[in-house]
Amino acid sequence: MQNSPFGIEGHGLFTLHPAIMLVLIPFVVMFVWASIKEYQRWRRFGPSMNKRSAYDIDETAPSYEPPVADDSDSDSNETTRPERGSHE
Repeated sequence: MQNSPFGIEGHGLFTLHPAIMLVLIPFVVMFVWASIKEYQRWRRFGPSMNKRSAYDIDETAPSYEPPVADDSDSDSNETTRPERGSHE
């Protein structure tokens, strides 16, 4: 009695179909390659010195949206911000 749709008997759980392998292998190779390159970068230059959090947020930028206030007293999940596109 076959339980596998691919006709694999025995240890079907540990055997992959060739089509699945062809799809997964490129992603696995890219992940391993990126991990190796990141490790090499880390060994050469040390930890990332990303200082994005050191700069102020430009509140005058057209795409800036103020954060929603966290009202822990409120029982409703509605926000008081106007909908996008409304000109109120």
